[in-house]
Amino acid sequence: MKKTIILTLIILVFYSCKTDRKPRTIYWSASRFENYIRDTVHKPKLHLGYYIEISDNGDAKLMTRKNFNAPKEFYKIKIPDSLINQIFNLTNNDSLFIVKKLNNNESAIYDGPTYYIQYSNDSTKKEAVYEPYRSNLIQGKMQRIMKSILINPVIICNTQINLIEYEKQVEETINKNYPPIKILIDKEVSE
Repeated sequence: MKKTIILTLIILVFYSCKTDRKPRTIYWSASRFENYIRDTVHKPKLHLGYYIEISDNGDAKLMTRKNFNAPKEFYKIKIPDSLINQIFNLTNNDSLFIVKKLNNNESAIYDGPTYYIQYSNDSTKKEAVYEPYRSNLIQGKMQRIMKSILINPVIICNTQINLIEYEKQVEETINKNYPPIKILIDKEVSE
């Protein structure tokens, strides 16, 4: 009887220590809106330029394009552990997830990508949208790390990534924080 109780306790301790923890994951992407200059009919469409997904277990995926209108290409990539550690250390800084919106009296003309970053684990989901001219130091550091991965990816193999829901989420978040502004040009003035 005593042996059974001890064995049961050992099994309980073993299973309570074993956790099926979901890996921490970073999603980072750059997007632009298209079809909104001189277009009063069509809703602006989000165009995902590139995407990086990194888990703290070492899994990493990349979506990129050869040029703006080229089809999406999907890869599994290898990222050095030291770089993964740097990336996840940056997620501990709340500044990474600050969204700087334009004040009512501010205006800006910007024709570049809008960046979206999301961090998630079992219990937390944090996200931010930023444009480079309004980014803070931590966002700038993350951007430099991610761009270094984009410039010289270590490709393991081709893969598939379903980005439909992700693109909807990014578009919704960007529209909430940095809605595209239509630039209407009077035909009489432009002719």
